[in-house]
Amino acid sequence: MDPAQNAPYVEYIGREERSADSMAPERAIALAAVLGRQPSAAELADLPALWHWVYFLRPYRPAELGPDGHLRRGEASVVPPVPARRRMYAGGSVKSLAPLATGEPAEKTTICTKVEPKTGRSGDLVFVTLEHRISQSGELCRVEEQSLVFFDPPPATYRPFELPALDGEAGSLAFEAAATGETGGFVRGGRLRAMSPMLFTYSALTGNPHKIHYDRGYCQTFEGYPGLVVHGPLLASAALEAVLGVGLGNVSAFEFRARSPIFEGQQAEISARQQGDSTVAIEISCEGDLCMTATATLAG
Repeated sequence: MDPAQNAPYVEYIGREERSADSMAPERAIALAAVLGRQPSAAELADLPALWHWVYFLRPYRPAELGPDGHLRRGEASVVPPVPARRRMYAGGSVKSLAPLATGEPAEKTTICTKVEPKTGRSGDLVFVTLEHRISQSGELCRVEEQSLVFFDPPPATYRPFELPALDGEAGSLAFEAAATGETGGFVRGGRLRAMSPMLFTYSALTGNPHKIHYDRGYCQTFEGYPGLVVHGPLLASAALEAVLGVGLGNVSAFEFRARSPIFEGQQAEISARQQGDSTVAIEISCEGDLCMTATATLAG
């Protein structure tokens, strides 16, 4: 992309948006339910690294939404008006600096920190980096960096697959018991199979109106996907679940990178392996493709 094309977006760097939330515990309980379990009292007193995603939801008026279901870029958004058709959550990182409890009001500031045009195998891309800072009782609790990528899709290259039968299954996330690896530390495997009810519920909980997660016709006709797309954040949430509950303490930092999409009904394989005393490497794959990599840092 010609650098001159980036000029209209420069004014968005530094743009801020502020919001507040009462941090009702019911939202964390609902998220845990989607992930197939109940939250512990400790998790409600100090939310796991990614669980703030079900808070600070922005209300949308229909006129504010674009044809893909997302808030229109520019105007009242911190995201610049990139004209590319496809928007993807490329990855991010979260640092936990202090406990973030449910039941206590909290504030969030979102800042557009970077807009980068690039050229890749799929053509011109624009990466937008957002920073989210969450505070409670005057103390900074979470710092998140979110990476979004905008691009126009090339001709469809995804392998066709048979859509799942409508057998009443809503989706599932299950893990094996943690075991000791050959070089020490723990290893753990799991499986995620996300069906449309699970995708819809996760979209509702996280305030995500992007149509690729609930409108199959839109996915196939306008985005070139073979079926509904599993949320990158849902995959990251599943990756974090591989570490939670193992009994090694809180996760002080979590980062992830999306590599390839997973679609409704496909089974994702989750593999977590502790490396050293404080680092856990996690991979999510599907039908031989590596779809997400993540790293969890355990609190000392």
